[in-house]
Amino acid sequence: MILIKLLGLILLVILIVIAIIIIIPYAYCIKGSNIANPNIEFSLIWLFGKIKITFVINYKNKKEFIFNFFRFSKTFNINDKDESKHVKKENIKSKKKEKKRGFISFIDREIINKILQLIEKLLRNIKPKYIFLDAKIGFNNPMYTGFAYALCSQYSYMIKDNNIQIQPTFEEEVFKGRFSIDGRIWIIYILGILLEFLFSAPVKKVIVSMIRKKKGGAI
Repeated sequence: MILIKLLGLILLVILIVIAIIIIIPYAYCIKGSNIANPNIEFSLIWLFGKIKITFVINYKNKKEFIFNFFRFSKTFNINDKDESKHVKKENIKSKKKEKKRGFISFIDREIINKILQLIEKLLRNIKPKYIFLDAKIGFNNPMYTGFAYALCSQYSYMIKDNNIQIQPTFEEEVFKGRFSIDGRIWIIYILGILLEFLFSAPVKKVIVSMIRKKKGGAI
């Protein structure tokens, strides 16, 4: 009896932890600069900044993975110089290509429409809430510079909160500046979208066909 209660308590704790992970939103921040020391970093933040994961690439192509858990912080250097790992990656890529070819054979217009709907819903969920851009832009062709400036000016209004300052230059080819993109990700919403996609009739039909093909049965 005590063992059953203990197992029930453990299960309840696990369910609560899973619920917290799913319900509490994640914030993300992407920022970069090529003014002094060029770098770009992507941060995923949870529990109001108590847990933070950051991936950084600096101007020397040095890659770092920084993990912050409350007051604990640890930095990992993830530069890959091991040739054997590269070989393994190539093998993994080749296997993935084979799987993609198998999936592509089942794609039709209905599947394409469902995939496009999925992408649209996901982008709507993860689209930035704030964008900052301060850049000097110039292409080798002045027409491209004017087009890029007009495009940025037009679509900057799609983001409610933004601070976009672009200085076009028609005399030189240059791209210098800094940017920051902030937004939120709701895992529970993404899970709902993915479940809706997987349980739609066209996708279920493809999944069943692929399982039958893998087992050697008739499609």
